[in-house]
Amino acid sequence: MNRWKPFLLGVATMSLVVAGIAIGIAVSKSSDAIAKPVAEKNAMPPLRAGHVCLSEVMAQYTEWQDGSKKMTEKRNEATKELAGLRDEMIAVQKQAETTTGPERDAATRELVVLRRKFEDGESKMKFELDHESTKILVELYENIDAELKLLAEDRQLDAIYGHPSHPVRTKAEQKANPQLYIDVMLRASAIQPLYLRDSVDLTGELVKRLNASKKKSD
Repeated sequence: MNRWKPFLLGVATMSLVVAGIAIGIAVSKSSDAIAKPVAEKNAMPPLRAGHVCLSEVMAQYTEWQDGSKKMTEKRNEATKELAGLRDEMIAVQKQAETTTGPERDAATRELVVLRRKFEDGESKMKFELDHESTKILVELYENIDAELKLLAEDRQLDAIYGHPSHPVRTKAEQKANPQLYIDVMLRASAIQPLYLRDSVDLTGELVKRLNASKKKSD
């Protein structure tokens, strides 16, 4: 019996080791089973996103173009008024330089008045144009923002990214204008996607919605 003692002790020890390993595996699996649902619960769902090209929106959105045209006309009209004053100033200055005595003094005084009138007119023009431009831009932004929210809801998107211009898509375009490629791709002033799938480009759809909403309101 004594000669079997070492063998029996060895078997018992091995049994305990195997049992310990089994318990460790069971505990590990149990921990994984608990941790996995927690991780899945806290994990962010895949982001569904689209993009729009802002320069194309500005180029194709008719209300944006109407606002730009309106501001250009107002600026040209205001500039014409100041141009008349500028011509008058040049004539009086020439008179002050080519005359003497009382006539020259009168021309100099008149030139001072004209310069003040020109500076006041220029300041007023700038203030009025800035005010009108801001008013138009705020209205256009609100229209675009509203349509973007509706577009995101319709497409069930989490985000819509905007970028200043489309990247140069082909190797031929890159070789034809490498400077443009570098400027657009590496010196972007806003989010610049390096790869775009055509199916997520929502620029055309946004422009279509914006122009359609304008027609409804007319």
